[in-house]
Amino acid sequence: MATSRGLQVVTKILNIMSHIERAEFEELRKEVKELRAFVMRFLGATSSEGPGAVTCESIACNSIVLKGNDGRNRGCFGVDNEGPYLTLLGEDQKPRLVLKVNEKVGRIHICGDDLKSTLELWTDDAGHGNLAIYSSGGIPRVGIRGLDDGGVVTLIGSNGTPRAVIHSINDKGEVALFNESHLLAKMSAAEHGGTIGVLDSMGRRACVILAAEKGNSMLVYSPDGEEAITLMASKHGALLCMGANGVEKETESAISLMALSGHGGGIRINNNNGTPAIELDAVDNGGSLSIHSKEGDALIQMSVAEGGGFLSASHINGHGLAHFMAHEHGGTISITGEDRNLVMQVAERTTSFMIMKESHVQAIIGTSGENDYATFMLTNLDNSPAVNLMASAGGGKVTIGGSDGTTQAGLGSTDEGGFIAVYSELGIERATLASKADGGGFKLKWGGTDGLFAVATEAGGCIFINDRNGRTIDTLPGE
Repeated sequence: MATSRGLQVVTKILNIMSHIERAEFEELRKEVKELRAFVMRFLGATSSEGPGAVTCESIACNSIVLKGNDGRNRGCFGVDNEGPYLTLLGEDQKPRLVLKVNEKVGRIHICGDDLKSTLELWTDDAGHGNLAIYSSGGIPRVGIRGLDDGGVVTLIGSNGTPRAVIHSINDKGEVALFNESHLLAKMSAAEHGGTIGVLDSMGRRACVILAAEKGNSMLVYSPDGEEAITLMASKHGALLCMGANGVEKETESAISLMALSGHGGGIRINNNNGTPAIELDAVDNGGSLSIHSKEGDALIQMSVAEGGGFLSASHINGHGLAHFMAHEHGGTISITGEDRNLVMQVAERTTSFMIMKESHVQAIIGTSGENDYATFMLTNLDNSPAVNLMASAGGGKVTIGGSDGTTQAGLGSTDEGGFIAVYSELGIERATLASKADGGGFKLKWGGTDGLFAVATEAGGCIFINDRNGRTIDTLPGE
């Protein structure tokens, strides 16, 4: 088909020759000559132009040796038992580049003076590209390989072991560093941050640095591989833990320091079994301190809140307990036994001392009011008043209550003298004995009505008897 096309071109050219100028004819003649040479080469004919120039469709042989103008060999390409190859020689007649194909694998070697490869490029059976770079003597130094999910670059030491590896996996990247036998450091990059891990000469983890979306952290390990220091930072604050013995021993950090945004700082010191021993915190209203037993029970607690201080001490059995608290208008002391409590309190206008059994207030001594009058009260089992002793502006008073706390009797004093009153089960006055100035009186009541009066005055004694409506019906002596 190509020959027919060439003849058509020649015919076309001859048809237009009579219509062109001489210069144009010479140019056209040159082009026809080149076209004729092309046609002859394509047909496999021998050209008469140029000494020794022979072309043909194909040459069948096992190898072809390439020679330079000086007659020395400069290369060879051919086929051996392993497949086709191409070898190019340098001026020193040593192979400098070798290209080979073995089955489905292609391989390129660039050689040095010792005839060993300095660079090797090939594809493996899985179709992955590989590149190896060697130092003098054919010692491997760099390896590069493409994988389905990324690529690997390996840097090799003098003894032939990897010393650094760069690895990409999908959207992640890694760098690893080695000594002769162990991994010493590893750096990884992912979507939300990076990771750096450092190991000791024996390959044991020593330090890890993490960067993540929600916060960053650093872990430092002891020589036996246990977590010793943990440092974490996030938008909420920071945390430092020291002296951990590791998860295998089921213990916590020995010392923890933390700083929380908007809340202040804190310190935790643990026992060797992981339970808290000392806790120190700073919050919005002040600071707090807790001291624990080895079982983790808080035995001493101190805190500051809203300008006041608080101290609590307890026994490990949970029964012995003492509270000390200071506030704006005073303070409170509470001492608790197994089932007994003692409470002392000073408030804005009151002072009290209470003796309690569980929730039952057995006795109270206190002062209240503007004049700070004192009160002493003994109570029933339901905390209702059984006996109440009071001091007032007019003198002292004593009230005795029933089992429900209802006043049954009273004893008191006024500026004019003393009185004794007896009340019903409902707390209604039934009998009263009183003194006034130099005299005295006695009164009996029924319901809410006075039934009988007996008085003594400077004129003598007198008794008044009333009816059920409280009207006097008789007197003694008479009128």
